[in-house]
Amino acid sequence: MATLLYRALVVAVVMPSVYAQLIVMNVVIEQLISAIERKDMTAYERVTPRCLNDTIQFVVDYRYHGNIKTYARQMYFSSGYLPADGEFTMTIKDFGDYDLCHAIKPEVGVNGFGGLYCFSKTDIKPLSTVTADIGVCFPDSCTDQDVPVFVSLVFSTILGRMPISYAPCARKYDLRAGDYVAILICVVLAIVIISGTLYDALRRRCRQNTRLLQTPSPRNYTLESQLLSDEDAVACQSNSDLDIHRRDNPRNCGNKCREFVQGCLLSFSLIEVGHKMMITVHGKSSIACLNGIRVLSMFWIILFHSYLFLAQYYPTIDNYRYVIETMGARWSVIPLWKGDLAVEAFLVLSGLLVSYLTLKQFDRCGGPRHHNWFLFYFHRFWRLTPVYMFVLMMYTTLVLYVSDGPLWWQWYGVQEECRADWWQHLLYINNLIPFPGDTGGCFGWTWYLAVDMQLYVLSPIFIIMFYKSRNGGVCLTTSAICVCLAISAYFATVQGMTFGADTKKYRKPEYDEGAWLYTKPWYRLPNYLVGIVLGYIFFKLNGEKVKINKFLNILLWGCAFAIGLAVVYGVDTSIRGIHISQGAAVFYVTTHRFAFSLAIGWVIFACTTGNGGLVNALLSWTAWLPLARMNYCAYLVHLIVILVYDFSLKSLYYYSTMGFAMDYIGIVVITYGVAYVVAMVVELPMIGLERVIIPSKYKRT
Repeated sequence: MATLLYRALVVAVVMPSVYAQLIVMNVVIEQLISAIERKDMTAYERVTPRCLNDTIQFVVDYRYHGNIKTYARQMYFSSGYLPADGEFTMTIKDFGDYDLCHAIKPEVGVNGFGGLYCFSKTDIKPLSTVTADIGVCFPDSCTDQDVPVFVSLVFSTILGRMPISYAPCARKYDLRAGDYVAILICVVLAIVIISGTLYDALRRRCRQNTRLLQTPSPRNYTLESQLLSDEDAVACQSNSDLDIHRRDNPRNCGNKCREFVQGCLLSFSLIEVGHKMMITVHGKSSIACLNGIRVLSMFWIILFHSYLFLAQYYPTIDNYRYVIETMGARWSVIPLWKGDLAVEAFLVLSGLLVSYLTLKQFDRCGGPRHHNWFLFYFHRFWRLTPVYMFVLMMYTTLVLYVSDGPLWWQWYGVQEECRADWWQHLLYINNLIPFPGDTGGCFGWTWYLAVDMQLYVLSPIFIIMFYKSRNGGVCLTTSAICVCLAISAYFATVQGMTFGADTKKYRKPEYDEGAWLYTKPWYRLPNYLVGIVLGYIFFKLNGEKVKINKFLNILLWGCAFAIGLAVVYGVDTSIRGIHISQGAAVFYVTTHRFAFSLAIGWVIFACTTGNGGLVNALLSWTAWLPLARMNYCAYLVHLIVILVYDFSLKSLYYYSTMGFAMDYIGIVVITYGVAYVVAMVVELPMIGLERVIIPSKYKRT
């Protein structure tokens, strides 16, 4: 029905003049001329006088001069089309020409105004369930409230009513108070980095022939020092990476203060930090395969978000129907939109490291009672928060000045939301507030960091139980997993949650809409516990290999791959339009992430115990190490990179497999390039600063 109505709209608007009437601005001109000839300007009462006068001048210069003025032609052809093929493509939008509009400048004796590009969005129901998004060009004397009046009148003659329309316009961005604060912080940071780097360079030059200067050695990068990557869990007890900060000889106050300042400067030295970043030698007791899993999981997450915000983002996609109906039905596309499963790998790794490293510390310090629990939590907060807040600050302020485009106005809403909600991120409760929360909102993808922090806070309960009693740990872990799965099954049932690509709910939701499962700790705890159990197993093995019968090993690998493939491709029935029973849907929603975590757990166990073969060789490749150290920053910035690209598009994005593949590669490269810079100037310096503030002798408990 909507298709027939849209066809009627196209016929009514297009047929009188097959080409000209496709341009929305042509309808605006005809309506304005008609109003002037009738001497009835009632419809334009809400338009400011200057905007109306300048628009009339444009109409006169375009329509009534024998030789149409250049600026008038620019303004006319800068405006978008009402697509004639919308009934086939499901695309009722056109950006027009953003740059051509902004190229219009005031000319003495010709026009006293420049061009103002506005992106109009109009509700045209029942012709279409989506808005008509058309880029238009008006005199820059118009306001964001003036332009919707003209656009609404275009559609009112077809709809028989005045539709709701709004048109955010692209104007010059003025620096705000928060922007000045961000600039000040960046300047101070740059001064500290330059000072630290110069001091380190001079120090190295003066002491290059002595043994007083000690640089990090590859053998220092043991499992404990993998805290440089994004899934570290507990405070690093070894301070050998910064030997200059370790002094066992008595010192007077002056020496201590001098060494403290020196340590702070060296923490921000690009020479020191760069050396650590690029080391590609595994430590003697490190779990080498974790680095490959980390990086490949991050690649998958970037692929997932790239597909969502390029191929399936309606405001920018041109061939929307092709992507949804043709590409969406192909089995090869399923891994693209199931990339959210990569988060389970992060949770398993996080649980593994916090469990393994904490248990080792229990052995060193004499048990949980002698463990420094303040530093346990302080380290995690310090490890994640400074760089997190820095990226959030840039996202909320200076990213606005990076680019521009028809959709660039969307940053305003995003940044206003972040100005109000930043404290939720600081407290790691952004996945819960406002309850039940969702996956959108300010810095929406960082719900994972909130979940990870919340599970980290709970982790000692399970770790201590395993340390005291293996059977007690198994019972507690099993009980927690069963309770969480039961809670998940309950919410999946009462909320009528859908399966895969199926959009039809099984029942009316019992509670308000929101992310009752996806971003909640009770949904993710079972996956985290898989990692905690693995950490306990590795702690007990103490580096020993496990010999598994060849045929049993092949069988277990086959089971792991089968589980992984079943979880990813199990949603194929929903793509083919098969509506399964609610019981089957609830079972999948409840268990598929836990099952995938078990498969990841087997891969880690097999690779670590000598049963990984070629898979272990790939995942343990030393080239993963530098990328793994950038992974946390890559997670923070990757969606910013995608959104900057998305909002900067000045024409509709036409999806093709090859084009998307090239875009994806570019996004990955830029993401890790930005992550490298952020890690070098914020993340790693803050890790080094912690080791200065809390010397190793105070960390030993």
